[in-house]
Amino acid sequence: MKILVCSDVHLGRVPAIVTHTSLDGVTVWESVVQTAISQQVDALVLAGDVIDQDDAWYEAYGPLVKNINELNKLGIQVLAVAGNHDAKVFPKLVHDCPHVRLLGLGGNWEFCDLNGVRFLGWSFPSSTYMQDPFTTFNQNMLDTSDSILGILHGDVDGQQGSSRYAPVPSHRLQALSKPYWVLGHIHKQRMDNNWMYCGSPFALDSSEKGPHGVWLIENEENGWKAPQFIQLCPYRLEDCEVALD
Repeated sequence: MKILVCSDVHLGRVPAIVTHTSLDGVTVWESVVQTAISQQVDALVLAGDVIDQDDAWYEAYGPLVKNINELNKLGIQVLAVAGNHDAKVFPKLVHDCPHVRLLGLGGNWEFCDLNGVRFLGWSFPSSTYMQDPFTTFNQNMLDTSDSILGILHGDVDGQQGSSRYAPVPSHRLQALSKPYWVLGHIHKQRMDNNWMYCGSPFALDSSEKGPHGVWLIENEENGWKAPQFIQLCPYRLEDCEVALD
């Protein structure tokens, strides 16, 4: 199965890049969708924060629904979890777009099986969540011979008791050897043995340095192939030291 994964699109937010004035609040989302179509994937996975804020809903709703309907017509399944930014608006979306598979609504772990892959995920029930989502994880969801792709939005190794964004100890992910986990929340790419932060598809402000894009993941008989990065962002931000002499 061929899967495109991304997170932190923040639809409705204009990337603050003064040299690219043509960018608007839907540019990033449309770039993701067109990549899913051109790569002829079976599924598009969204690991949270697809929409920037509740007050961006009016601006984001039309392009979001339009492109999801286009993907549906092409046979591309959209699967998602809600992040802290879109915890309130995602349930509204799935009400109007029933072909979107939102996993873990209400902060309850959930899975679905599709074309030999089990997708499992957890969604923010509100804009903040200070507990480790894995305290309610049911190990029975791993009882399958299919490949497993976990989808989660959260703060890996965030400080327990102070992080407001679902603090997840990294050992929780590492202890579950079978799933490969794709995560949202941090806008910079980060990878470990069996999990990765996707990073935002476009750098949204000057603090988001390095490459930005989406990831192509394919399963094979013994699990998952190494994720393949696809560059989408037409610019790259880096620190540069200049000698003034």
